[in-house]
Amino acid sequence: MRTLRLYLLKSVLPAFALVFCVLLAVNCRSTVDGIGMLSGDYTSPEIESFCVNDSLSSTIEFSKPVTLDSLFLFTGAAKGSGSGTPASSSASSSVETHTIEFSDRTVIGESYVLEGRASDEKGNSLTFSIPFTGYNASPAVLCLSEVRNAYGPATVKGVKTHRCEFVELYVLEGGNLSGMELYSAGDGNERKYTFPAIDVNKGEYITVHPRRGTTADVVEDGMVSETGDDLTLSVHMDSCDTARDLWSENLKSCYSDSDIIVLKGSSGAVMDALVFAKNTLTEWKEEYAKTVSAVEESGVWLDSEGNKSCSLASAFCSDYITTTAATRSMARQNLESVDPQNICSSKKDWMVVSETTPGTKNSSKEYVK
Repeated sequence: MRTLRLYLLKSVLPAFALVFCVLLAVNCRSTVDGIGMLSGDYTSPEIESFCVNDSLSSTIEFSKPVTLDSLFLFTGAAKGSGSGTPASSSASSSVETHTIEFSDRTVIGESYVLEGRASDEKGNSLTFSIPFTGYNASPAVLCLSEVRNAYGPATVKGVKTHRCEFVELYVLEGGNLSGMELYSAGDGNERKYTFPAIDVNKGEYITVHPRRGTTADVVEDGMVSETGDDLTLSVHMDSCDTARDLWSENLKSCYSDSDIIVLKGSSGAVMDALVFAKNTLTEWKEEYAKTVSAVEESGVWLDSEGNKSCSLASAFCSDYITTTAATRSMARQNLESVDPQNICSSKKDWMVVSETTPGTKNSSKEYVK
């Protein structure tokens, strides 16, 4: 019996080892010799731009020629929140730019979601979902007037409160605010403010408060968005009874020490911008690149020679503005001369002032350290 066991051990173990080595050789390779790499285009299409043309159509530009299918327009902020109606592309072949035609007219101020699938000739596809608001046939024309990028505590009549960031806008031409957007390069889309459907008149001031506090626990009374005719509803610090105050639901900090604040019209085009930076900054952050390009192409910000720019050299110096200096702001000094058909400014048109004036005429008292 012992002899048999030894025989089995001597015979079976080498065989097992041989099988193991063969399996190892089949399943594991120490080099890439003999492995063929597939070549070709395996990248999915990307959306380059989207705009609403009118109440019955929109345009999508893709990164490569595509065909579209499964196009539906949903009423509501997300799929499933309303009924979906079929939509169609005017292009019968694979192209980069598609005009999407809706079955029913969109309504100003209403929320919609356009969904569909884009496929290129290689079979790479992108399923997309694009939220937007109904077409604004009579958009207002606004410009940036005053910006405070600071948030800090304050005491008013013995009561502790907070000074929040704000952006004051001036109405150059009356119309509706629906679909307009306010955001910064530093905050991106996460803290973007989208304007509701409100009719405004030439000469009015609008103050957007991009956050309510640091947490839900410190949101205070009086932070009311004045979407109707009563402009006395907002009574929190920095509100104005003769101007319209609009409050975001955001609770996160907004606007960096060096940033680019952008106002977009309802068509998606850049309407105005404020470019500001510390003198110590040597280059824009990488994530600012898209905003830098959009602002420069729009021509709303100029360098000292009057050329389109969004470079650090052309930026307004914000050395005397910090995110804790809530008593100062950056105020536009050429408001009366802004052309509504050609909105633009440069660093010489702005000033760090020692007194904030949200909702009223800007101060011209320059801050001196």
